[in-house]
Amino acid sequence: MKKNWLIALPPLMALAIAATAGGATSPAPGKPGKPVAVAGKAVLNAAAPAPAIANSSPVKPEDETFEYNADGRRDPFLSLVYVQKQAQANKKRKIAIPLEEYDLSDFQLEAVVISGHRYAMVKLPNGKYYDLRIGTVAGVNGGRVVRISRNSVTIVESIPDFKGVKHNNAVTLRLRKEEE
Repeated sequence: MKKNWLIALPPLMALAIAATAGGATSPAPGKPGKPVAVAGKAVLNAAAPAPAIANSSPVKPEDETFEYNADGRRDPFLSLVYVQKQAQANKKRKIAIPLEEYDLSDFQLEAVVISGHRYAMVKLPNGKYYDLRIGTVAGVNGGRVVRISRNSVTIVESIPDFKGVKHNNAVTLRLRKEEE
């Protein structure tokens, strides 16, 4: 009994390997019992291939759509610590004057008055005019006016970088744009 098993095992393994590796030549459909060459040996084809199901159609990727609605959810790529710090900073900082609503690049210097005290007048994108003095808070980053000269106003603002470290940035508004 053991000898029969050992004798039948190698041809069965060769048949299995040839079937998975594609080494067998398949017979014409509907002709079972025709010999098939497998690794140099003739093997009898026992059954015809199973017919394919007529109604099956593969699912196309464009048929499947997925929409993600992030309303009311936090950004998963932002640090929770960063989000909490931003929320606390927004609570502390309340916009007191319209000068804090706009970026400094949106300011247009219209006039400078030097008579005892130094004043400057700027025009905002909303069309209104506001006066600046040394120490006035201006810009979305909480900049302060540090210098008013005859032709310009210098505002220093503190801007955080990608790590959260704040760097001072001096912005100079000129009365007349220099000709290029």
